[in-house]
Amino acid sequence: MLPPLAGLSEHQVRGMACVWDGITLTSATAVDLGVQSASRAGEPVSWYPRACRTCVALQAHRGLLTHATACTVCAREETAASCELGRSLYRLVREYRG
Repeated sequence: MLPPLAGLSEHQVRGMACVWDGITLTSATAVDLGVQSASRAGEPVSWYPRACRTCVALQAHRGLLTHATACTVCAREETAASCELGRSLYRLVREYRG
């Protein structure tokens, strides 16, 4: 889950810094998190968050742990591989971990 837009610096909102730890990003180190919709000053806005590889892996790992404890598909060994969300989170962890 992304942090609230209101708590981010201008550099984080503009994708120049990681949305989670604020580290400065370059085109080589940034992971694009896709266009997001939000409200700012009561008006709808689109923003384009980016993050560092370390934070993407950490957030995906946290999401996987949370998801796996509640998912009935992941809870069963014989069906765990068929959970698309679980597989996607696992793939993110493997791709972006240090």
